[in-house]
Amino acid sequence: MNSQRRNVLIAAAAGMAATFMPWLSAPIIGSVPGSKGDGWITFALFLVGLICSLLGDKTKPLLGGGRTGSVITAGLAGLIGIWKIVDINTVDSSDFSDPGNPFAEGLARAMAESFSIEYGLYLVVIAGIALPIAAYMDSGEKPERWGE
Repeated sequence: MNSQRRNVLIAAAAGMAATFMPWLSAPIIGSVPGSKGDGWITFALFLVGLICSLLGDKTKPLLGGGRTGSVITAGLAGLIGIWKIVDINTVDSSDFSDPGNPFAEGLARAMAESFSIEYGLYLVVIAGIALPIAAYMDSGEKPERWGE
């Protein structure tokens, strides 16, 4: 198998595996895997890259529409991961509180502060960045030179 295709395959497989890894740690609930929510979307997006890397002549680099499709879908998956990280980091106590109830407000503040992002969500972002890099860095194409 061509090294570029192998690297795209590995990045896509890592992104798909991240669906089943913890994305969030929450009080009382514990670890929440990506498969409980938007992880299935990122799974499908990385699946495109995995399938493209396996189609066609595997001894040649992935070029054209297969490479473009893999890069775009992996980039979208990475953006979803970034969006989830930002979304989790912007949770505040007003999302859980009952105005006028001091006990509920204190509990809500404690809950909002104890949410944490887990390694699966970071892996989605890393794979979303790594796949496009792998698709273009090791493609075997010679860059054009200025003036030629």
